[in-house]
Amino acid sequence: GSVDFFFRRDGIEAFEDVAVFQGSGNTVGEPGATEQVSSLRVSPSLLSVLRVQPALGRNFTDDEMDVGNHQKVILTHGYWEEQFAGSADVLGRSLRIDGEPFEIVGVLPEGFGMANRDDVRFLLPTPFSEEQRQIDNWHSNNFQMVARLLPGETVERAKAQIDALNNAMIEEWPVPNAGQILSDAGFTTVVRPYQDDLVRNVRPMLFTLWAGVFFVLLIGCVNIANLMLARSQVRRTELAMRLALGAQRGRVARQVLTENVLIGVLGGVLGAGVGVLGLALLNALGLSDLPRGSQVGLDAGVLLFTLGVALGAGVLFGLIPVVHLVRNDLSSVFRTEGRTGTASRRAVTLRSGLVTAQVALAFVMLIGAGLMFVSFRSAVAVDPGFRPEGVFTAMVSLPESRYADAESRRQFTDELLSQLRVIPGVEAASMTSQLPFSGNNSSSVILPEGYVTQPGESLLSPFQTWVGDDYFETLGIELVEGRTFHLSDGPDAANAIVSAVK
Repeated sequence: GSVDFFFRRDGIEAFEDVAVFQGSGNTVGEPGATEQVSSLRVSPSLLSVLRVQPALGRNFTDDEMDVGNHQKVILTHGYWEEQFAGSADVLGRSLRIDGEPFEIVGVLPEGFGMANRDDVRFLLPTPFSEEQRQIDNWHSNNFQMVARLLPGETVERAKAQIDALNNAMIEEWPVPNAGQILSDAGFTTVVRPYQDDLVRNVRPMLFTLWAGVFFVLLIGCVNIANLMLARSQVRRTELAMRLALGAQRGRVARQVLTENVLIGVLGGVLGAGVGVLGLALLNALGLSDLPRGSQVGLDAGVLLFTLGVALGAGVLFGLIPVVHLVRNDLSSVFRTEGRTGTASRRAVTLRSGLVTAQVALAFVMLIGAGLMFVSFRSAVAVDPGFRPEGVFTAMVSLPESRYADAESRRQFTDELLSQLRVIPGVEAASMTSQLPFSGNNSSSVILPEGYVTQPGESLLSPFQTWVGDDYFETLGIELVEGRTFHLSDGPDAANAIVSAVK
């Protein structure tokens, strides 16, 4: 949260700098011609922590975190080109955001992006009031934090310093029995390298995919080796005859290598083409949802690597018949194959071994694919607790300039829902602060009113969601006991909750 940011910025010696950021949505444009865009609210230190310099203009300053002085904006390179045609005089111009004018102070370099936030169009400074910077407001944890270690410092040392700072802050936090509350609620600070944090949710899947690709490549290599060995056995007599008639070994070797290198290069070009089509398919399936997935592509490095592998494979497999001719005298070749037309026993044994290995690897792949299919089928069959068929969703972000208090936002919601419910074909409509499985979770410690915790007693910190009337009916969520929310559960009524059964 905001308190953690200020305390860790000033109190953790292992950090060179600390930054916070928060995903947001904003309404941009003049009334009647607005659009909803994604943005990031950031501390001014974010760009310096990421080692990013604006392509135009400047970064935010620390005093632009003060409320009333925060109406500044830094555009992404794509949004600058899209909305301002890449104009160099964009600095100082005004962009209307949530009904208020924001001064454009900078443009980010091309290619800038935060993981899983490729749709961000601009950055805004996060304003913090004096009250939000005080220890009393600790544990309003709705920001993500990133820091840069000083040279020579380690993650372990930073973690130890943060744990010590947390303990000191607990002593100052004006909440009775604070240490026990935080301990029972499972409060802790996790410090990870940024790269590990980005891929921790997809790492097992990526390793599984890499294992599958490895086995497919291995099967392909064994298959090609077997084919090239068979081809070399067929041509042994021909090459031996040419050498017996006086052909130079070097010239014969060059011809064989040239043929195989040409085959390898053609295969590499074909593989690159298949890779382009496969990448297009992955993009259609949601490759951009992976960390830095939008940056995955075929560049010059990938093409050079593919060409190098193709050339290497052509040379390697082309050496098989050449080595056979060099190691064996010509008379043995004619004795072994000249009369019977059959391959040597050693060649037959090697080819049989390669076929056996190929079949074994294919069975491993089939077993793995079968297990993954069974797991996928089981995951699909899990009851999510609601009926997703026929449910449509939309995100709504209200500008604070027009909807500054809860009453105005409530009136907007009531009017919106009343209009949605009369649309033909709409059976029910409601609102929620977070959609199921969206990952946008919020939790708080709960206690019965007037209850005093006992020493050693564990506390609960469940996830919570704010919903409107007809929410359960809209999603088709079954009620085990009691009732759902009604319109009468308004601000003047007693607070009402519906708890989930696990």
